[in-house]
Amino acid sequence: MKSATVLFGFLSLAPMLTAGPLPCVPGTLASYIALGVSGCAVGKIEFVNFSYASNAGGGAPEIPPDLIQVNPVMVVPEAASLAFSAPWQTAGGQSQESLIRYTVIETSPHTSGSLRLTLGLSQAGRPGLVVVSENTSEGDAKVYLACGHNCRSKTTDTLNFMPVPGAIHVVNQVRLSSTNGSSSLAGFTTLVNLCPPCV
Repeated sequence: MKSATVLFGFLSLAPMLTAGPLPCVPGTLASYIALGVSGCAVGKIEFVNFSYASNAGGGAPEIPPDLIQVNPVMVVPEAASLAFSAPWQTAGGQSQESLIRYTVIETSPHTSGSLRLTLGLSQAGRPGLVVVSENTSEGDAKVYLACGHNCRSKTTDTLNFMPVPGAIHVVNQVRLSSTNGSSSLAGFTTLVNLCPPCV
């Protein structure tokens, strides 16, 4: 009877031991960092190993991870986005930088994929600069708003790649600077699409 009870207990725990990561939910970057190697999933895409570093100059505040909001969205099971928002802002003579690192895990084989980076609401001093870079193990993307006498911008950038590796290492870098006036960024969105024909 005792052995039967032990066996029943093990079988009850088996689904928990083999279950995948929890679904990603809206939260702070600090809460995503706390997930560690287990990470979380949006549809069939897993996001794991979040880490963060920040820097600032000229008296600008550093942005801590608990001030960065993360909002996950599933477009289709093979395509998911993470929207990052925070009070990034610099005044004249200031600079600010945030580095968000994580790994994207492919849970089933795909022949091609893409990463799309989108700049959120932003403004730049004159001269001033707002840049979000996405440096990955498959290539790089960059969006920006740069102002001098005139302003120029690139609000969306897409990186296509094939085949799709089992893991994609990502570093999102946010940089703001301003000589006169203020530069600010409300947020940015990164979309991982492992089924380009689906979206």
